[in-house]
Amino acid sequence: MHALSALIGAWRERDEVRISLREADLFSRWSEIAGAPVAEHAEPVRIEHGRLTLQVEDSAWRHQLLYMRRELIGRINGALGEKTVREIKFTA
Repeated sequence: MHALSALIGAWRERDEVRISLREADLFSRWSEIAGAPVAEHAEPVRIEHGRLTLQVEDSAWRHQLLYMRRELIGRINGALGEKTVREIKFTA
């Protein structure tokens, strides 16, 4: 018989579960990770294959965030403790 903690640990190590947990962590901490000004104008939609999709308020903020893309990726990966995001896609 397996201990419940061992089973939960094995479950958490599955790739799709790890990705879902990191995505949930990013979504719940978005304002803290991105900073309040960015979080007021953009929100995460999904992470797929290392690509984060952000819903952006308007083209002006999209343009601003294009310049901040590398910084945002660094903040996100630093906060989540892994290289979760490799690129960012912006949608209006």
